Amino acid sequence: MAESPSAVLEFLEKLLQAALEKSQEESQQLEIFASTELGIAKLEPWDIAYSHEKLQKATLTLSPESLRPYFPAPRVLHGLFTTLTKLFDVHFEPITEAEVWHPDVLCYALQKQGKCISYCYLDLYARPGKRSGAWMDDCRSRYRSPDGALQLPVAFIVCNFASSPDPANPALLYHEDVVTLFHEFGHALQHMLTQIDYLGVSGIQGVPWDAVEIASQFLENYAWEESVIQDISAHYQTQAPLPSELFEKMSKAKHFHPARYLIRQIEFALFDMQLHLQYDPDSTTD
Repeated sequence: MAESPSAVLEFLEKLLQAALEKSQEESQQLEIFASTELGIAKLEPWDIAYSHEKLQKATLTLSPESLRPYFPAPRVLHGLFTTLTKLFDVHFEPITEAEVWHPDVLCYALQKQGKCISYCYLDLYARPGKRSGAWMDDCRSRYRSPDGALQLPVAFIVCNFASSPDPANPALLYHEDVVTLFHEFGHALQHMLTQIDYLGVSGIQGVPWDAVEIASQFLENYAWEESVIQDISAHYQTQAPLPSELFEKMSKAKHFHPARYLIRQIEFALFDMQLHLQYDPDSTTD
């Protein structure tokens, strides 16, 4: 843990200097590719994401679409639950009679040592009128009343994955969707596994803003582990696992042009530090 703001700034400056030269090389490579292959003479900020995706695809010969057949949603959920059982010694039991707000919504009881400790709802697919994005929130928090009665926590996870156009086939997820699902489950588990009986600090309540993403980012890392990939992947037609060569390409894609990404994160961190360091609550100037 850094002991002072100056130590944080010193650390960030060292990171910046270490990544700067490599970042400049990556930016130059992207500019050349955009000019020669995409006809973009001057790379503007709004061109970068598109050009980066095209360069990555040309370099690694990997399309996100080529991975989707290996990530049917039911298989991903089954593998995710298997992973969580290994990590936390818990079991997800479907609650088929639960009242839900849409036929796509799933409900599960989370059990530990044969005892129900919480519930969660999954609303995974996009539909007209549904709010965009992906998030987790709480419906109810763990609480023990003065008379000793225990209220179990209830979480819900909402995503907007593309549903299957053919009812005979499962929805196929991008690997990015899989990472999102693991991420949101990290949040949900922080709420569902709590053993705290006080509402103000139970589950996701009372978590400092600087720490709210720890559980989610911890769990999403497992979506990149080869052993977990074997559990969550199976071709929806042949049931074949994800080939090792595709996994290797995925891993390389994750770390494609890492210095540019690191520079961007350093910029955010420096900006945040300067905002807090320069703020004077007693100042009379705007």
